[in-house]
Amino acid sequence: MFISIFGGDMEEQIDQENQQQHEAGAVMSWRGSKSWISGVRFVDDNPMMLVSSSNDGKLIVWDTSKSAVESKSPLIVAESKGLHSNGIFGMDKCGHTIATASKDSSVGIWKMSSSGEVVAERTISGHHKGVVRGVCFGSPHKLSWTEGAMGSAMGFTLSCIRFKDLKM
Repeated sequence: MFISIFGGDMEEQIDQENQQQHEAGAVMSWRGSKSWISGVRFVDDNPMMLVSSSNDGKLIVWDTSKSAVESKSPLIVAESKGLHSNGIFGMDKCGHTIATASKDSSVGIWKMSSSGEVVAERTISGHHKGVVRGVCFGSPHKLSWTEGAMGSAMGFTLSCIRFKDLKM
């Protein structure tokens, strides 16, 4: 439900006037969805923007350098829904391509422009019988995902596709 951004390390900052030490805490925190947040990734080209996915099936691109006046949350640059018929369980990003794992037994492929606009590209489906629980871009140029439930007879299945076979 909430997204929080913290500084890298707990830093000691010295106030020059008072010579007091302070610890850095959460830089920002806001309600990112009415549902639970399943993934958050910073945008490589613009570290002030981040992408979040949630259980309501939405991808949202946020600009953390700007805030909405009323809610004081970061400005929403883009919001996209419709690639999945159910919630997003996991998300990963590689360059301008975003992959999502869904409860509807599919993997979604999204493209993000340099301005932050998100376009649903395609769905990979028909290969899974259960919920797709995770997705990850890996090396060398592979997209992998897992399906299944803990404790089930089938366990987890790992599937891979070569990144270049996505034809984007």
